[in-house]
Parts: sequence; structure tokens; C-alpha cells
Amino acid sequence: MLKDKNILYIVHSYHSFQKDSIEAIAKEFKNVYVIVRYKPIAEISKIFPINTLKIHRREHIFQESGMPSNVHVYLAPLWYIPINFFYRFLGEYHFKVVERIINREKIKFDLIHAHFTWTSGYVGMKLKRKFNKPLILTIHSSSSFKYQLESGDEKFYSIWREADVITKVNSHDIEDLKKFNKRVYYIPNGFNQGLFIPEDKDKSRESLGLSTEKKILVSIGHLDECKGQEYLVKAIDIVVNKFGYKNLQIYIIGEGILRGKLEHEIKSLELSNNIFLIGSKLHKEIPIWVNSCDIFVMSSLNEGMPISMLEALACGKYFIGTKVGGIPEIIKSDKYGILVEPKNPEALAKAIIDSLKRTIKKQEIIEYSQNFSWENIMKQYLVIYKKALKEKND
Repeated sequence: MLKDKNILYIVHSYHSFQKDSIEAIAKEFKNVYVIVRYKPIAEISKIFPINTLKIHRREHIFQESGMPSNVHVYLAPLWYIPINFFYRFLGEYHFKVVERIINREKIKFDLIHAHFTWTSGYVGMKLKRKFNKPLILTIHSSSSFKYQLESGDEKFYSIWREADVITKVNSHDIEDLKKFNKRVYYIPNGFNQGLFIPEDKDKSRESLGLSTEKKILVSIGHLDECKGQEYLVKAIDIVVNKFGYKNLQIYIIGEGILRGKLEHEIKSLELSNNIFLIGSKLHKEIPIWVNSCDIFVMSSLNEGMPISMLEALACGKYFIGTKVGGIPEIIKSDKYGILVEPKNPEALAKAIIDSLKRTIKKQEIIEYSQNFSWENIMKQYLVIYKKALKEKND
């Protein structure tokens, strides 16, 4: 039914989960068009050390390696200063740029799938109105949704009402969303089965120049308040200085506005030999870091459905995290990980120590993770796509 159809994706980046999920389903369509929101101003971070812009540079938001031949990706350059004043008007600007690309490239599509309410969801809504095509909207972040819900802003509500189907990567907020749209479904995120493959831990460490004698943790996340790294630093302080795990190291992958504050805290606690902020990495670089660790840790204060958790499980890594967002929907047993309340460094430290003492059944974790490969997850989207098209044509 879909082999003669074209689908249009409106996304904020084409790497990691959006790239992987799209390419996992591309074979089901004739053509897949992807229009990626892009901030050209981010390129000035190559000259000036503006950490918050680094993650928006072209090489981080668009990775074309391995793309199927029927996937066509276009960048939608939006020239604006990333502050709240401009952000309020960004939806209409984004739509105009996308519309020009569609007209210039003569893109024909039968179905629209937008990721995130603002601004891609707004663009999807406008395209639905203009071209009379069904719209699927995926909402990722619970914190963004909560803000949008409580804002009283009609533009967000309109997007939710007009979507033909809404999918949410965790079950949180579904009842609130159903006040606007009855067709809301929980579909979790997934991982790239071809990229996240279990590898030998010591060989991975040797490739990265890491010690094979240390206990090593890895954590991934933007360095901002919602990821809770300040509590992670405090937890490591407890593990190292209170419980004497001097040979423990943690490598935190990510960039953001809290780098300076975290660096100061690490230095003041004399943890420079234990905690390493190694900046952002391209998605293709992440597997070797995950495979190098003993335990994977997240200290988030809120989440949608963290891809890095699923990627860690796919590599057979035990997961330490917080009871937020969709994390408890995946880590349902202590066979796969330990969860604690957010903002609790003492509990996080205890979970880390307990996990380091635990006999971990790596193969059992790997087998469980396969439920969340993109190949399996996208089967659920196929059902939604087919139903939306059928209803449109009836």
C-alpha cells in the first residue's frame, strides 16, 4: 500500500533517533523527503567558543552517511538569534522556508510526519491545511509539552487538535493530550541495531586510550539543568571520597550552558581525575564510548524517552537512572538497571556502588533491548501510516 507513496518528514535534526527511525522505514515508501531545521548562525561557534551553538552546527544536525537512495534531505536555513523574542515567531518563518523548498524541489507527498510540536508541528499543520494531506505528530519531551500545555497559547493547542494522529514516546501526558485529540498513542523510541552492537570492553577502551584497570561510567546528555549533572557530580563525590572508590572515572558526553559551572564544581571537589567533560560527539562515535564503560548513568530531572538509555542496553550495559519520563517504562526490572528519585545524589551514589558489585547478565540485557530496535518500533508506525492514508482516501 505504501510502496507507491511519498512521505514528508519535518524534523529538527537528521542524526541519531530521527535519522535512524526514518531510514528504518524508508524501504516501505517510494520516496522519503526530509526537511531539517537548521541554524546557520551556529557556524560562528567554529570561530568563537559559544558552547550552546556547537550542537546546532551542520555536522551535528545532518549526517548523510548510509542514507538509502530514496531518502532526500534538505536543510531549511533559519536565520535568527536563538532568544525567546524570535522563538515566538519562528513557526511562521519555518513554514515559509519549508514551503519554498517544496516548491523549488517540486516535492510531492502523500503523508506528513512532524517531530516536536514547535516548530516542526506548526509547519506540519500549515502543510496539512495547504496540501490536504494527513499529519502525524510525534511529541518527545515531557517538559516542553508541560510548558506548552500550561502556556495557554492557542497555537500549540491548534497543532494538537489538527493532527490526524499524535504519538508520544512515553505514556506520560497522554490523558492531557486526549483533551485535544482522541487519537494519541504511546510508541517508544528505538535504537539503531546496525550501529549499537556489543563490543569487547577492553578493546574499546584501548581504542579510546582509556585505562583497562579503572571502573568506568559513561553518561550522555546536554549540559543543562534538566539533565541533572550537578547531582551526578555530587554522587561521584560520595562514591569516590566517602566510599573510597578512588579508581572510578566517569566520562560525560555533551555540551551546554552549564559547562563552566560543572567544571568549577569538579575542580572544587578535587575530582578532576575522576570526572571528565569530553564535549559533544557525533552519533557514530557514541557506540565505542558506550562499549567502553562498566555502567551507563543518567541523572535527568525530566525526560521523554532517552535514546541513549536504549543504546546502552543494546550494548549490554547496566543502566543507572532516575524515575522520570519514559525511563521506568523500560527499566522495569533490576536485571536491566536501578532507578532512583531525581535530585538525590546519595541515592544515585548508592545505586552506582550497588551496580558495581552486582553480577550483570550482559546477554540478558542485550536480548531485552532488541524489543526497542527501530526495525521493531517502526512496525507500529506502519500501522498508523496505513490507517491515516486509508481514512483520507475513503
